[in-house]
Amino acid sequence: FFETYQRLYNMENVVYCDAVKGDYDVFMLLQGESPEELRHMADTRIEPLEGVRSVEFMEVSAPVLPNFLVNIIREAENALEDDDPTAGNRDMSSRVCSYLLMEVQKEKLDKVYPALRLDEQVVYCDYTGGKYNLVLLATGCCFEDIDRLISEKLNTMEGVVKVKEYPIVTLFEM
Repeated sequence: FFETYQRLYNMENVVYCDAVKGDYDVFMLLQGESPEELRHMADTRIEPLEGVRSVEFMEVSAPVLPNFLVNIIREAENALEDDDPTAGNRDMSSRVCSYLLMEVQKEKLDKVYPALRLDEQVVYCDYTGGKYNLVLLATGCCFEDIDRLISEKLNTMEGVVKVKEYPIVTLFEM
């Protein structure tokens, strides 16, 4: 596993590559010119790699929100950044992180997404396709913080059907 993980981690076009606990072994974020190019990378470079059993491709896409909502999110993010200018440069070495896959009723996405995007424990939140329609990276001082986020906030939000957590496992320090 470790050799395969290192190959995945060091591949061209990889933005993030994290080992996780759960139904999956690795979460990767690839960067490319188009979804077709990314699918091609997954099919020709990742799936054939020795040690890779299967690949589940989830395309990340920009949310389609009304302009007023996009402006509100942008203004709130700017205000949060003004309050804490180091917010984008926080030291994550003493924090834990988990990927969260969320199934949210489609008609509730426009309410759930902004709330998650502005939550201080959510590093990023993106739309994706398939069974789950949101993918998040959540952080906390300990995994209990993330468990609390899931049980007290995410699972109680109107429209949230399911939340699946994949804690990141640190394999080596860079």
